[in-house]
Amino acid sequence: MLAAWDPAPVYGAVFGSAARSTMRVDSDIDAVLVRPDTCDRAKWEDLVVTLAANITEWTGNDARVLEFTESEVRHAGREEPVLADVRDHGLTVAGSAAWLAQILGPKGRARGTDQALHA
Repeated sequence: MLAAWDPAPVYGAVFGSAARSTMRVDSDIDAVLVRPDTCDRAKWEDLVVTLAANITEWTGNDARVLEFTESEVRHAGREEPVLADVRDHGLTVAGSAAWLAQILGPKGRARGTDQALHA
């Protein structure tokens, strides 16, 4: 479905409890989409609204879609904890997980540093 979008997402993933298999009946479904920097924003927003409505219709759970531009991820992605969670636990549905990992650095690394995270 996402591959047919015009423009297609640079990257997309399901994350949170749905990706970790800890979802409850009342959990929402968290998704992240990275849009190309050069796209018709109104058209993109229509696609995202439709996707969220479809996810809710298909699953019966609220869908929460978090959006970033490609530039936002490239320039500030290492400072965004949710993107580290997506990198570490997300289920990729568009684009390549390697793309996100290349930008954010290795799994288990602290935001913007070379220090390993402690569990």
